[in-house]
Formats: sequence, structure tokens, C-alpha cells
Amino acid sequence: MALFGGSGYTRSETRLGLLARFLDPEPGNVEGRQEQEGQAPLPYVAMQQMFDPAFPPGRLNYWKSGLANRLTDEAIEAAVEYAMRAPSPHTALLFAELHGAYSRVSKTETAYFHRDLQYDLIILSGWTDPADTQCNIDWTRELFAAWEPHLARAAYVNDLGDEGEDRARSAYGGNYPRLAALKAKYDPTNLFRLNQNIEPTA
Repeated sequence: MALFGGSGYTRSETRLGLLARFLDPEPGNVEGRQEQEGQAPLPYVAMQQMFDPAFPPGRLNYWKSGLANRLTDEAIEAAVEYAMRAPSPHTALLFAELHGAYSRVSKTETAYFHRDLQYDLIILSGWTDPADTQCNIDWTRELFAAWEPHLARAAYVNDLGDEGEDRARSAYGGNYPRLAALKAKYDPTNLFRLNQNIEPTA
């Protein structure tokens, strides 16, 4: 299954052409394919709930992600190779394209620094049997290691797990010192620390 979501392509044949290049080695070979499309206003809460069925209570999850300025052939080839031998049918790979208003804000205007990086590559590993935990984690880490040479030293903080201080710092880039100073002013005892923590400056 391939999902094309977004705006900017209004003609059905344009979308089909893009999907064909992804799905088939022979461009334009879309015979038998089915396309479903829809466009409608969506309340914010409903949008936030769209992915709930994919992450039901009790499902085990392990995620890795990183930001990139471009999608390299090598990163795409690694995704295809590892997807073919994913240990769980509940696992997904996501290439999120970030553009528009996201990139029109200055890097220092908000806490988020990496507005010049256009892609977020995310591995969403999920499984149900605790006995399969290690093989799913290993698979995720191996794919991420294959991606790393093609990623910037940057991350989106909401995608991070417990990955250490360096990864937390990488999420804020050049804004980290200013945020640490604010933390020292408003939370000098580091009371709010059960997240990707920014430690207050001394």
C-alpha cells in the first residue's frame, strides 16, 4: 500500500504517475491499481486521533528518527531492503516532507531550530509478542544505522525516545544554550525533567 497525502497536485493522473514510479519499475504501469482520495475540513482533535487505530493499547513500540535535507537514493534503497524483511506486520516507515509555513519561520524564532531540513525519516516499529522485542529493536537500530550517513545531526523532539542527552541536544540545535538559560530562570531545580530534558545552566 502506498499513501499519497498532501496538496499541490490537483489532477488524478498526476498522483497516479507519482505512485506508479514508486510502485512499479515500469513507469505508468498502474493497471489494476485503485486510488482513493478525499478532501475535507478536519477538526484539530480528529486529526490528532487519526493514527490511534495504528497504535492500540498493549502494542509494543520502538521508534527511531532523524532529519535530512534531501532523500538520497541510498536512504530509499535501505528503506526498501529492510521493509522487505521487517519482523512485524505492524511496522511502518514514514518519510515526512516538511515545507511551506514550517520553513518560513526563522531558525531562532521558536524553540525548534531545524526549519531548513525538509524531511523527517521515521521508523515506527510495533509488535505484539514480548518475545519478539529484541529482534524488532535490533531491526530498527540496523535500519537507522544504514540511514545515519544520510541524516543531519538533528531530530524532531517529539520523535525521540530515551536516547541520551546528545540526541536531546540535537533536537534544539543552536537554540539549546538559550533554552537552557530560560530553564535556569524558570525551573532552576529541573522539576520538569520527565521528557527530553533541557538541563538548566549553572
